[in-house]
Amino acid sequence: MVCRVIRGISLHGSAVIIGRGANFILRGGDAFRVRLTAPVDLRVRAIMAAEGSGLAPAEARRRIRQHNDERRKFMKKHFRADIDAPAAYDAVFNLRSLEPDLA
Repeated sequence: MVCRVIRGISLHGSAVIIGRGANFILRGGDAFRVRLTAPVDLRVRAIMAAEGSGLAPAEARRRIRQHNDERRKFMKKHFRADIDAPAAYDAVFNLRSLEPDLA
């Protein structure tokens, strides 16, 4: 179902599709596939800021690891793809030195 919806969206013209394996579903098409990455410490700070003061850094790191593992497994299972393969993207931006809005 996800594949059908994403392909349908792509047929209607300009759209931004975030996640859901869209870069693997639309490979070979007219899509511009972008990946945003960031160092773990920056991600920890962002999660803690979003969650409030009650979240410990160790818990934020655990959540990041779990999220990364789940995404990696999802892509492998459904698309037989490596989420970290550079060839799966047209551009990769590291948010360590680039503001998310600018990326």
